[in-house]
Amino acid sequence: MSSDHLKRLEREIQSWPLERKKEWEEGNETRYGSVEHMKRVLNIVQEAEREGLSEQKMEAILNLASSHEYDVLNHAYGEGAIGDGGWDFFPIYSQNHIQDGSRLGMGRGGIQQLIEIMTRGGSRVDQQALMRLAGGTFAYDRNNVPSPHSTPLAFFQRLPTSLTAFDPRTTNLREARCEITTERASNPVQLVLGGGACAVQGVGGYKERDPTLSIWSTDPRTMGANGYKFRSHVNTGHIDIAFQLAIDGERHLVWTADETRIKSHHFDLPRLSELPDIQKAQDDDDEEDNDASFIARHTFDSDGTSVTFRGPIALVDNGAKLLRCGPQGVAIWDVDAAPTHGEDGNKILGEELDIEVLAEITSRDSDVFMDKVEASSGSPLTSQLDFDVSLGQVNITGWANDPSDQNKAMVVFTGDEQYSVFGLDLVTGKRRNRYLGHGACVSQISTLAQDSAVFLSSCYDGAARLYDVRMSTPVMTMSTTEEKLGSSVLVSSGAGLYAFVGGTRSQSVKLWDLRTQCAVYELSTGNNSVSGLGWDEEHQTLYAATECEALDRIGYHHDYRWAKAPSWEKDQWDGEEEEKGWPSRARHDEESFGVVFDAGQHCLFRYVFKDNADVSIIPEYGQGVPRRESGYGRFW
Repeated sequence: MSSDHLKRLEREIQSWPLERKKEWEEGNETRYGSVEHMKRVLNIVQEAEREGLSEQKMEAILNLASSHEYDVLNHAYGEGAIGDGGWDFFPIYSQNHIQDGSRLGMGRGGIQQLIEIMTRGGSRVDQQALMRLAGGTFAYDRNNVPSPHSTPLAFFQRLPTSLTAFDPRTTNLREARCEITTERASNPVQLVLGGGACAVQGVGGYKERDPTLSIWSTDPRTMGANGYKFRSHVNTGHIDIAFQLAIDGERHLVWTADETRIKSHHFDLPRLSELPDIQKAQDDDDEEDNDASFIARHTFDSDGTSVTFRGPIALVDNGAKLLRCGPQGVAIWDVDAAPTHGEDGNKILGEELDIEVLAEITSRDSDVFMDKVEASSGSPLTSQLDFDVSLGQVNITGWANDPSDQNKAMVVFTGDEQYSVFGLDLVTGKRRNRYLGHGACVSQISTLAQDSAVFLSSCYDGAARLYDVRMSTPVMTMSTTEEKLGSSVLVSSGAGLYAFVGGTRSQSVKLWDLRTQCAVYELSTGNNSVSGLGWDEEHQTLYAATECEALDRIGYHHDYRWAKAPSWEKDQWDGEEEEKGWPSRARHDEESFGVVFDAGQHCLFRYVFKDNADVSIIPEYGQGVPRRESGYGRFW
């Protein structure tokens, strides 16, 4: 039977050039051929897995299917493949695809602009019909809210119904019973939770050329009177922008990495006895940073050997080992045995770099560079794991601990022109398994401590996919629109499994019920795109690092119009339209949620789910307005 599956797969692959030719002849109007072809390829793989074939036979099928998946995607995205420049998005072809496009299409904001243009000459337009035709969103319905404790910044397409009685925490989650606050942040790159802290790595400074790191306490007892929690902005000492981030909660170390060095800082969060002083400082000045005790601990050199390691970092063995991958293997550092910067954090590790020479070639502000860069070249790696020859050279751009074997395996994904996701054995350097069905590069993988069998991937084809680690094809695929999906996070609550999915083009966070396979609601992000998500299980809090795309690198707002009062608040605004702006290109308009809110700056959102949530706790309105000449919104 296995030979039958393999032969079917070979015949299907041989038919693809005919499908491709059909697309050329049709001018690529439907892209039907390759998409339906890839669906058939995945179906063959799925049928083969269900029969329980031997590992060797299954490997032959997966190798062929994975190689062909790469060929199809590379053809679709390659220059001159179809049309002049290839496809922007390959349509989703993975199984069990659930699409919730009820809030997108052109977007409610875009359709409102279209309506204004169409009615300038006095023409009448059926606005509701146009909304349906163009895939727009309908206005917020105050009667379509499940609880008086549901935040007005959540939109329910339909009220959540179930025959199951939920525990209080699950009810709070499903009915969006949450209080929402924001923190101003630099343009975010990555968000990580751990050790009672939320860390956001980003870019800031002049033209966003400097690496930034901000850390907030996740303990609600550190909340100040003005709503802000304990926070600190950390100078990490990097030469370049740092794109890699990890937290060791047990050792209270935050790890960051640029292209050449990996650095750690020890952080001490505030003790409860210090809270009165913290609250007083925040009451006196809401811009005050209450610095934790941040001390430089380690610097590792990941660029000082014949093989460079510039990929993602990860912690295994409960933080005892730090890993960083390169094209041919994984560098390993023994954290506890590695030299440190000393008690005061000032000791040079390795050779001392010539900062003045580096300042002459950097694109950063030279004065800031001289003041903030730490001069250690760093400690060499402890050991190295070489990839098996069967892997060749791979461009691993991200990874996560394999939920089925946290310390001995990773689920990794690769970058442009490879499009692959697979399990990596950290003992042998071999590929464990393959995960098919991604139509573009994967951006993030989320796992659950409570479930060793599943993981969730976010992909630049606009879909989040739920995988069982024992299967090569997704259990469920969920999407809203064509967008580069940057982040999603798994949440276990009661007997249910949920996923928060952060949108870029869709400019919101959507909750999906993975058991019933449907979208429950979407949370406003104040017209910001989502760069990173994190779920704090202990405190039932969702964190979202978001980017204001209408804010440029200098700190100026662009493409804003004056906000319009929603129909239910016209009598309450009293001229406030001249004080509030709204992004002209926003995916939502002022009636998309129960409260008009635009963030107007890069923000860390905090959605705290709780019993009897106070729905009046929402973020302050942002400062973005039309024709604004000031630089408000600059982080530094």
